[in-house]
Amino acid sequence: MKRILTYLLIWVAPFAMAQSVSSLQQQQKDLEKQIATTNKMLQQTQSNKKVTLNKLELLNQNIKTQRKLISNLNQEITALDQQMNTLQASKKQLQGELTDLQDEYARLVRQAHYTQMHQSPLIFLFSSQNFQQLLRRLRYIREFSYYRSQQIEKINTKKQEIEDKNAQLNANRKNK
Repeated sequence: MKRILTYLLIWVAPFAMAQSVSSLQQQQKDLEKQIATTNKMLQQTQSNKKVTLNKLELLNQNIKTQRKLISNLNQEITALDQQMNTLQASKKQLQGELTDLQDEYARLVRQAHYTQMHQSPLIFLFSSQNFQQLLRRLRYIREFSYYRSQQIEKINTKKQEIEDKNAQLNANRKNK
């Protein structure tokens, strides 16, 4: 009986071991599949993490660029304000110069009118005591006429400059 039992064990043991080896091999395959699945999930999580980090970095760069744009626009507005202030000051100065020129011209016109009412230019010339004095008086009349025409030209130039400054100011206001 002992022999039968030993004989039985010799024949049955390999089958029992075979079942346990095949089940262990099956368990090993299942565990390897689980490990592979877990590794895939880890890789997907890692790639999702990288994508999310890249998106975050791109958004941060976009925010920095927009802040630089806002800063640039603020600087441009400041420069335009300074330019407008300069143009307004220049316009004010030109208006003052124009007023001075107009006053001077008005004084010259009044003086010329007064002189003409009291004295004719011909009488002024012919009342000279000699020919030299006549030539000097003639030159004086010509220079006075030339000076008056120059004053008119200066007044017109100043008016044009003021109109140009107004146009620049209006253009800057529209751009702003």
